[in-house]
Amino acid sequence: MVFAFTQARDLCLESVTLCNQYDDHDCPKRMEVLTAPLATGPWTSVVSFISAQTNKEQVFTVALGAPVLVGFVQVVVHDTYGGSCVYVTSMSLQGVVWGPAS
Repeated sequence: MVFAFTQARDLCLESVTLCNQYDDHDCPKRMEVLTAPLATGPWTSVVSFISAQTNKEQVFTVALGAPVLVGFVQVVVHDTYGGSCVYVTSMSLQGVVWGPAS
């Protein structure tokens, strides 16, 4: 999934909050958040994490000095717990925003 920022700002990502819909094989395992100045890339990894096999909310902290989110963000599921589908109830990115609003 790729999405664009709605305003011309940069986001220093501090954490990712994820809630899987199910705690079975249809939940993501290894995930990654990437950023790029254009929808076509080039993509830079910001954080990768391994989700627990649970439908409880999980928070993943981003390391200090990680690349700033600019323009476009891509969330990639690299692996699941065995299912071919991925069901996520919610995912949010938390951080500090700066730069001029458009």
